[in-house]
Amino acid sequence: MTRLAQPIDFDGPDDDPVDLIYTVLWPRSATSAFLPALSQICRVLRTSQVRERLRQAQSSDEALAILETEPHRAHTCRVGPGIVIPKQFSNALESSGAARTTVN
Repeated sequence: MTRLAQPIDFDGPDDDPVDLIYTVLWPRSATSAFLPALSQICRVLRTSQVRERLRQAQSSDEALAILETEPHRAHTCRVGPGIVIPKQFSNALESSGAARTTVN
């Protein structure tokens, strides 16, 4: 996740400039789980309160804590430093050979 210092206007349908960018890297061996995981990420980030709290975060640890403490928290696991994915899709990463560390 990246918070831009200067928002970029992409001429989107909502006319809002973009200041939060969430990057998803996914293994080819787990393609069937990608769209459901992306959907989960979109549900979390479409909440205006989550986005505003991310904008106000003072550190990457604080931003990660925001993502982990939202109502979806029970459905997430940490894969690595700063990387959080839906738990239901962590098995897809594990079966593809990617390491997984679950945070409760």
